[in-house]
Amino acid sequence: MKKLTLAFLIFEVLACSTLATAETQLTDTLELPGIFGESGVSLGVNVTADTVISISDALGLAISRNPLVGIARARITAAQGRLQQSGYRPNPEFSAEVEDFGRGEKSSPAQTTIGVEQPFELFGKRGARQAVAEAELSAERYLAQQPLLDLYQSVTITFVSALGAGASFSLTRQRLDLSRKIEEAVGTKVADGAVPKAELLRAQSTTKLAEIELSTAEAIAAQHRLALASLWGSAESGFRVEGSLDDWLISESTSTREFQIEDNPELASLREQVRARNAEIRLAKATGKPDVSLGAGYRRLHDEGSNAFLVWAAIPLPFFNRNQGGVAEAVARLSQSEAELAATRQRIVGEISQLLVLAKVQRKQVSVLREQVIPPAQEAMEEIDFAYRLGSQPYINVLDAQRTLSELQSVIDALVAGARSTAEIEQLIGHRLSPVRR
Repeated sequence: MKKLTLAFLIFEVLACSTLATAETQLTDTLELPGIFGESGVSLGVNVTADTVISISDALGLAISRNPLVGIARARITAAQGRLQQSGYRPNPEFSAEVEDFGRGEKSSPAQTTIGVEQPFELFGKRGARQAVAEAELSAERYLAQQPLLDLYQSVTITFVSALGAGASFSLTRQRLDLSRKIEEAVGTKVADGAVPKAELLRAQSTTKLAEIELSTAEAIAAQHRLALASLWGSAESGFRVEGSLDDWLISESTSTREFQIEDNPELASLREQVRARNAEIRLAKATGKPDVSLGAGYRRLHDEGSNAFLVWAAIPLPFFNRNQGGVAEAVARLSQSEAELAATRQRIVGEISQLLVLAKVQRKQVSVLREQVIPPAQEAMEEIDFAYRLGSQPYINVLDAQRTLSELQSVIDALVAGARSTAEIEQLIGHRLSPVRR
C-alpha cells in the first residue's frame, strides 16, 4: 500500500503543478490611445446649464461614461481568459476495472484494478498554444483602442460642429442687428420723403427674415450641443462649448512622412495577428507529433489474496494522421493575415493622403476668404451704407452689400470642414497633429 500511496502522490503533484503554472490573473486593464493624453483629457467634470466645456472636458466625459469603454474592457478580459486556458495541461484520468465477476459458484470477482493515467504534451504544444493566445491578447488590446479612437473622432467632430453652430448663431445675430439699423435708417429717409415707402417694407421684411434665421440658428446650436451630450449619455444642452476652430487648422508644411501610421490600432492588431498565425503553424506541426501517456495503478487478485502494481505507457502511432491538413490551414491563414495587413496599410495611407490634401485646401480657403474676400467686401459695405444715408446709393445696393456676412459664414463652414478633416486624420494615426492646446 505504501507504493500505491506514493504513486498517487506523484500524480497529485503533477496535477497541482499543472494548475499552478497555468493560473493567470484576469484584469480588465484598458490602455487609452495616446491621443487622449495628448489632448489633456479632463475627468470628473460635472455638466450643468452654466458649464463651459472645452474639447478636453468633452473627451473626458465621453471616455468615462460611454459604454464603448466597457465593451472594450470585456473583450480584453475574454482574451485573457483564453490565454489562461491555453496554459493548462491535460487532466489526469482515473480508471477502475473489475474483471470476471459472477463466475458460476464464485460471486466475487477475480481481480480489481484501479489506476491513474496522465497525458504529457510533447514537442512544445503547450508553449505554442500559449504563444497563440498571448499574440491574440495583444491583438485584442490594440483592437480595443479602435472604438475609442472612433469615439474621439465622434466627440471632436460633434464638438467643432457645436463651435461652428455657436459662431453661426453669433453671426446671425449680427445680421439681425444690421438689418434693424438699416430698417431704422430707411424709416428715417421715408419720413423725410427721400425714398418711397416700398423700401421700408422691404427693409422690414429683411429684418423679419433675419429674426427667423436667428431662431433657426439658436435651435441648430442647441441641437449640436445635445448631440455632443448624447456621447456621454446626457440630455443636458444648456452648457456652452469653448474653443477656437483655428486650432484645428492643419499646417501647410504637414506631410504624411510625419505621421506615425504604424501606431494605428488596426495595423498594430493585424501585426499581432500575423504573430499569432506563425505560432499557430508551430502548434499545428507539433499537434501532428504524438504525445505520451504514463499510468500507474494497483491490482487486487482476489483468488490468490495478493496485490500487484502496474505501470504503463501509451503513445499513438502517427501512421496516417499527422495533422497535415491543420498545417496547410495554418500556413494559408498566415498568408491571409499578411495580405490583410498589407491591404489595410495601403488603405489607411491612401485615406490619410486624401484627407491631408482636403485639409490643406480648406485651410487655403479660409486664408483666401479672410485676406482677399472679406476685407474689401466689408469696406464696400461701409461705403455703400454711408452713401445710402447721403442719398447717393439705392437700397438694392445696400442689400447686396450685406452679403459680406454670408462670406463670414463661408469662413465658419470652411473652418468646421477643416477641423473635421483634421479629426479624421488624428483618428487614423492615433495622435494629435498639433501640440497646441485646444
